[in-house]
Amino acid sequence: AHMHVVPRFPFIPFEYDEKSLFYDSGEAIQPLNFSFKWREKKERLTGAVHFDWKKQQRSASGHSPSNDPVALLPLSQDKVSLVFQLSRHLERNAPLSSGTKWSHSVIEAKKQKTYVFETLQEEQLSTPLGELRTLKIKQSATGSTRHSHLWFAIDKQYLLVKIAQYKQDSLIGYTLIHKLKP
Repeated sequence: AHMHVVPRFPFIPFEYDEKSLFYDSGEAIQPLNFSFKWREKKERLTGAVHFDWKKQQRSASGHSPSNDPVALLPLSQDKVSLVFQLSRHLERNAPLSSGTKWSHSVIEAKKQKTYVFETLQEEQLSTPLGELRTLKIKQSATGSTRHSHLWFAIDKQYLLVKIAQYKQDSLIGYTLIHKLKP
């Protein structure tokens, strides 16, 4: 899977290009390789992470605090494979009650974090794809002042269709699906 995000706001100088090769075991998504090129203001990060599930460790190249192998937590994801794992989780556990919480270990460029997810509510969302019935989820990480709201289209196999990012409680940016390729 490949995600390329360019802001629709010219005053926000960032661009993310992330690629993930993963295996779908039928039970869970297992990332194999994750590569990234990020540009945020004047900072540029490029690197890759390799997941070795037999040895239960990951190794990194490029921008990383260490190229030494690090132990993998069960069901660890990269930032792209996480989207597919979340869709699977939502579809298999539907309907989720408001306030339901769960977590995933996520490998980022510089560190491994635990993201906590909480079901907020169902919402009708107007998108370029039309009106969609969505499930709104809050994503946060312990100790961070940032959090995100994620909208998954219930009738499209819980496809992620909108992301809004917040710092403290102020909206700092969002991404909305514009088209769907078959």
